[in-house]
Amino acid sequence: MQEETSSITLASATNSQTVISFTSTREWEANTSSEWLLISPTSGEAGTYQLALTASSKNDSKDSRTAIVNLVSAGLTQSLTVTQSAADYVELERTTYYTEAQGGSLQVKSTTNLSGDKLVIYSTANWLTQSADSRTEQGYVVNLTALPNEDERERTANLYFCKTNGLEEELPNSVTIIQEGTNTSTSTDYSADRTVRILQRATEGNELPIVLMGDGFLDTEIEDGTYDEVMNKAMENLFTEEPLKSLRNYFNIYSVTAVSRSNRFEGYNTAFGCQMAGGMSTLITGNDENVIDYIQCIENIDLYETLAVVVLNSPSYAGTTYFGYYNENNQVTELAIAYCPIISSTIWKMKVSDKYWYTKR
Repeated sequence: MQEETSSITLASATNSQTVISFTSTREWEANTSSEWLLISPTSGEAGTYQLALTASSKNDSKDSRTAIVNLVSAGLTQSLTVTQSAADYVELERTTYYTEAQGGSLQVKSTTNLSGDKLVIYSTANWLTQSADSRTEQGYVVNLTALPNEDERERTANLYFCKTNGLEEELPNSVTIIQEGTNTSTSTDYSADRTVRILQRATEGNELPIVLMGDGFLDTEIEDGTYDEVMNKAMENLFTEEPLKSLRNYFNIYSVTAVSRSNRFEGYNTAFGCQMAGGMSTLITGNDENVIDYIQCIENIDLYETLAVVVLNSPSYAGTTYFGYYNENNQVTELAIAYCPIISSTIWKMKVSDKYWYTKR
């Protein structure tokens, strides 16, 4: 058996393919133990053949992966190595940065395998100025300076990391930068805390409960109606997709007001202590015990049949749902707690496919 090459490399994308030629004087078979590599054809008689090797999936990791293809004929085996390249990536140290109203320097750190001529970074705000970026052994550093914010309200900018390939650009990742306003404050009025609103009563079935609450909302945002507006929008977005759209009448839906001391999630006090993992992760963690405590503000609610949705007062892209909590009898229940953010005053649709699922005990 004779082949043209014993080592080949495929691109990182799905369906990346190469074709090799080989000649066999006897009937033959081709096989591999790697699930991501497809071989066609896998057998034949004596003769010269074109063998197609195809990556069935994208290599999303930061490292290349390797498969061994074995060509077997008359008890003899000839092997070739197929390597699929690692995908281009930008992995951020954090996806959200906060800066004070008076402005100052800011470093956005990341790791990437893109070369300097392939990585382009865009900002959406003219109040951020960029000085010389730098590469280190650990990754890539974007050096920024935030100009003073003279407005009372905070302002937000996005930093987009793009891969350029000629005229084509992709968006591997992005950063949100939030600058405080001059009227930055903490909550002082907690009188509305734990207030319950009934948003919908079920008209069919067993009245399954959904409880909405927010994290990182100040007393002023509750007083001016922002909190209720967000909860109302969250309810509507829950029912924009099937099958929930057709099952809406089966649910009792409540909103519980939660007053946070601060609207920042990194080292500051919020009602449910939510934290976003950042980087390439969309993981959100929160204080589940506090969430459960707020659920029980609703009279006669069946805790272990409840879906609680905690909406973070943050524009970061993230989302996690935890399901499978145990009751006092050590039995798995239907209680689920979902954490998701606000994006431009609208709520990300709660689709199970966008979440990570964990069992809590």
